Amino acid sequence: MCLRDVVENYLNQEQAEEFAFWAFGNDFKNFSHQEVFLEKWNELHGDLLFIYGYGMINEDIPKMIQIWQKQK
Repeated sequence: MCLRDVVENYLNQEQAEEFAFWAFGNDFKNFSHQEVFLEKWNELHGDLLFIYGYGMINEDIPKMIQIWQKQK
């Protein structure tokens, strides 16, 4: 399952794009590997929730979305 699919389980397409922009920065559409998303998240929001490469993204995404919703 890809990152976009997981996000869209929780958010509609418009919200998903808004979340991705906030979570990963301006260039999120150009990222080709999930590791880049992980690195960018940690760079921007690692102080709120640090994501490890060995974790399950489907468990991390709801936490990330919850942080985004609180920050809005």
